[in-house]
Amino acid sequence: MKVHFPGLNALRFFAALTVVVCHVSPVTVEFGYPTPLPPVHPDSGRLAVMFFFVLSGYLITYLLLAERRESGGIRVRDFYVRRTLRIWPLYYGVVLVACFVFPHVPGLYNETWRATTQQGFDQKVLLYLVMLPNFAGPIAYIDHLWSIGVEEQFYLTWPVLNKLVRRTIPLCVGVIALYLLVWIALDQAGSRWRGVWNLLRIDCMAIGGIYAAVLFHRRERILAFLYARATQVGGALALVAIYWAQLELPPITYDLYAILFGLLIVNVSSNQRSLLKLEGRVVDYLGRISYGVYVYHPLAIVGALYGTGALVGGLVSDNAFLVLLYLLSLALTIGLASLSYALYESPFLRLKKRFSRIVSGDQARP
Repeated sequence: MKVHFPGLNALRFFAALTVVVCHVSPVTVEFGYPTPLPPVHPDSGRLAVMFFFVLSGYLITYLLLAERRESGGIRVRDFYVRRTLRIWPLYYGVVLVACFVFPHVPGLYNETWRATTQQGFDQKVLLYLVMLPNFAGPIAYIDHLWSIGVEEQFYLTWPVLNKLVRRTIPLCVGVIALYLLVWIALDQAGSRWRGVWNLLRIDCMAIGGIYAAVLFHRRERILAFLYARATQVGGALALVAIYWAQLELPPITYDLYAILFGLLIVNVSSNQRSLLKLEGRVVDYLGRISYGVYVYHPLAIVGALYGTGALVGGLVSDNAFLVLLYLLSLALTIGLASLSYALYESPFLRLKKRFSRIVSGDQARP
């Protein structure tokens, strides 16, 4: 059985691009360069990560449902192997280099980065190595990998839950409710764990799972509503409105975004009358390398700072410097991700076929 969703690679890239753009500013501040204009919403990078979570919940849930229908069950071990082949080589490669090589490379750290990296270093490295980066403190160049840890923790539990509970939508609703109840309890208790729990957004992933179940089981009335032109336009306007207003309704702020992100995802990927069409060779390729774009971008931004400073530092206005900085940051990020995908990640990805009953993604392209 083959499963291919058009447009998802493009969505992945645009989400990764948002993270890259949002991280240019704090890096330039740390290294004493002119400060770029902030995004409209100060949480833009985090919202892009929430989009990734919804997308993961959508795709993984759909593939698990397809596997169960095709073979009568879910091979949890094979699922773990597939995820390991996709995530671990790049994750552990970057973690090991950032922890044990970068500290010895002149110019990669300022005083603040070096101090925060060294504080509790051994404990933090251990947490990164056991796939718990979201529980560790900051280490320069890999702080952002907290989201990879959250995804891995989702991957660890989700196939087991879907194997035990065959009714996907009630499972997802239950997970969302449990997550929010724990959040409220931690908030009321003033627990220091609330910040960690706030990042463990399995509720957003479960929202993606609901959209996947609706599509997989062909709930036609619901799909007709989701696919309607008025729903698409209304969803887009609602997303722009809450983003522009910087709406905060803890603990459901991210859930509101997740609902609207899911509406976008299900239309782009499955609605032939979607108002937004995102298929194309360029964005498709950029989506394939989006994991590398996300992982490598802090290093690329620092390299772009040095490169831009060496090329035009003091010769152009601050605004021109920043334009060149953004362009070079993006070019270096895509370059590193492309090389990594071709030379390092692809051999591991090809091994996934041996553990797949459902052919998905680029391998399932018609």
